[in-house]
Amino acid sequence: MNRVHPLEEVPSPEPEEIPEPAVSSLLKSVEGGTMVILKFSGWGTLLGIAPFLAELRQRAPETRQVLVTERRNAPVASRFPWPDRILYLEAPATGGRMSLPALATLALRIRAQSPALFLDLQLHTWRRTALLLGLASGAPRRVGFVRREDGPRMRFLTHPLYFNMHHPSRQAYGQAALLLGICPDITRPEALDSVLRESPADLQELERVYPSLSRPGKICVLNPNASERALERRWPAEKFSQAAERLLRRHPSLRIVLTGSAAERDYTDRVARALPPSLGAKIVNLAGQLSLGSLIALLARADVFLSNDTGPLHLALHLRTPSVGLFGPTRPDLVLDPEGLRSLSVLTEPHYCSPCLYQVSRPPCGGDNVCLSSLPVERVVREVEFRLAGGASGDQDVPSLPFRFSDGQGFPLAGFRTDRRPSR
Repeated sequence: MNRVHPLEEVPSPEPEEIPEPAVSSLLKSVEGGTMVILKFSGWGTLLGIAPFLAELRQRAPETRQVLVTERRNAPVASRFPWPDRILYLEAPATGGRMSLPALATLALRIRAQSPALFLDLQLHTWRRTALLLGLASGAPRRVGFVRREDGPRMRFLTHPLYFNMHHPSRQAYGQAALLLGICPDITRPEALDSVLRESPADLQELERVYPSLSRPGKICVLNPNASERALERRWPAEKFSQAAERLLRRHPSLRIVLTGSAAERDYTDRVARALPPSLGAKIVNLAGQLSLGSLIALLARADVFLSNDTGPLHLALHLRTPSVGLFGPTRPDLVLDPEGLRSLSVLTEPHYCSPCLYQVSRPPCGGDNVCLSSLPVERVVREVEFRLAGGASGDQDVPSLPFRFSDGQGFPLAGFRTDRRPSR
């Protein structure tokens, strides 16, 4: 069986000793004022910046923290104890297009906060939108990330930071942290412990929608969905069905629970409907029926979680649920928390065009994600069985690059300095 496992045996490099950053005055300059932190995208990325928000609250307790995100992230964002206020983009994007009235309303609400600093954490999507919101905010200090084609962002951001797409996103957030005088090691998972803690009400809700929870036998949770903005991340629904059927036939006491949002229920139902009637009692579709709290309760009790690269996978890894992640258009080491990788089995097939998400304006395959559709059902089934049997990762390596965060004076290496190239 060809498994790709995260690194466990290779020792991590010695942590860099970072001096007190010379630019920490940036954070001091807004002390007692308001800082707006903008982060759109989904649950996974919002969970990724949570440790940053926690560190920011600890280092600048007198600075008012305003988080800007999408309404669909409210289940996660509302659990964050650090922001003083959360502003939501009320109207969702449709087909990748932003609602202009909703955007204008959000811009006015941000400006009303009178921010002293606007921190734009967008790395891949809605970057022009984020830049416009930063300009409209009236904030005299604007921090954000730039790439090759980002002439306007280089011009209008007062503190541009180079976004290196070859490193994990969390390290970009670390560069922004360092610019503010905060230690860039913001991958500590304990910041999310209170956010993702299950309450008695969460368990009661789960038992109400899934009465079979307490029955004997193991539970396999399947998430066949992915965000509508990147449907290329989905392993085909029919393959999820085939995998579910093989697992149920080989393990008679196993139960399978399907998850997803209300909008994804019809798609998720395709997986259940494709199974023979004799197996129908062993699979249940809870898409659209679980709150974030009851989903946390379910994943905490799951024996294994099988998912595409999407928000619930990030959630499962933070909960240390044994998981099998299916990857193609994205690379796991660039998008996932390294601590969570220890409970994850990564399955992918080598393709020259992979990864493509955020690398090109449209996937070379035109959306026919050959990188994922070529992943064999039997390979996925065996990896799920490996996890069900208590197998742990660590027998194969994932490359790890020891690198420095800062220069000798504590300045983030992503920060742009004066041009000191030798004259010709």
